[in-house]
Amino acid sequence: MISKAFFIPSVLLVSALVPASAAIVLSGDFINGTTTPTLTITDDIVFNITVGGDARVIVFDEWTTSDNNNIYLFADSGQSLSYDIDGTGGTVPLQVLVEDASYNYGDVTKNDGTLGFNPLTVSAGQTFTIKAGSYTYQSDVDFNPLLIDTVFTGNVFIADDDREYLSNIVTVPVPEPSALLLFALGVVPLLRRRR
Repeated sequence: MISKAFFIPSVLLVSALVPASAAIVLSGDFINGTTTPTLTITDDIVFNITVGGDARVIVFDEWTTSDNNNIYLFADSGQSLSYDIDGTGGTVPLQVLVEDASYNYGDVTKNDGTLGFNPLTVSAGQTFTIKAGSYTYQSDVDFNPLLIDTVFTGNVFIADDDREYLSNIVTVPVPEPSALLLFALGVVPLLRRRR
């Protein structure tokens, strides 16, 4: 068991040494639900809106090799995605996490994943920030096993309901090893607490 005397100073030390780089992290059991399926955005992701419309999804470009199942995982009840538009923050209810599109639709292609939320009206020229956070989901036995315990680093963009680009493409960088250590230090007590 990790003591508070060790845990808190360790987290403060690591966070002071290295700034975290954004990543999309999947942890937990997305297939059987024996541990809570969790998607974590480790740091804010900032987009520039290029076309006005209703933002509906974050697209993870080429997230995985499609298994052609197109599984939709519903967010656990009451969860909201935190965002900021031109300095004004808010939250919006989460909807579904789609493991892979398994088809081409708009600007979304077969191997893309999406994180859906209730619509948010955005205008060209605005700065749209998805805030760091962790979100839990239901499990499904057909979830793509290639995504279990993965860290996504690649291109992401905001799209509308027709899966058309509303923003620039942002590259989510590979996180620094110490940022992953910081994430792991934060997750260990949560896993310990669930038992």
